[in-house]
Amino acid sequence: MSGLADTKRYNRHLFICVGSTCGGSKGANEMFTMLKEKMREKGITDVLVTRSQCFGLCRASPNMVIYPEGVWYSGYRESDLDDIVEQHLVNGKVVHRLLDKRREMIRQL
Repeated sequence: MSGLADTKRYNRHLFICVGSTCGGSKGANEMFTMLKEKMREKGITDVLVTRSQCFGLCRASPNMVIYPEGVWYSGYRESDLDDIVEQHLVNGKVVHRLLDKRREMIRQL
């Protein structure tokens, strides 16, 4: 029961693929740590960040998805993490240049 109560303090849930054949081999584990540190620096406490295994999008890796928006970012780099934190997590604006275009096309159908 306490686990359910804990999740109520989060407004978003961010999953980062750290699968060994794609995200993990492109530094996703390190970016996971950097992202959490950047969030800590900004005082962001309402986003739960979770490592995940394969999303099935290895060619576009590294990949992350942010819920409840269902926004998929692909091919991001360490230098993009500041924009993801500032624009999306702080200001609620999608970082369009990092969107997984295939996912966006599917959502619009």
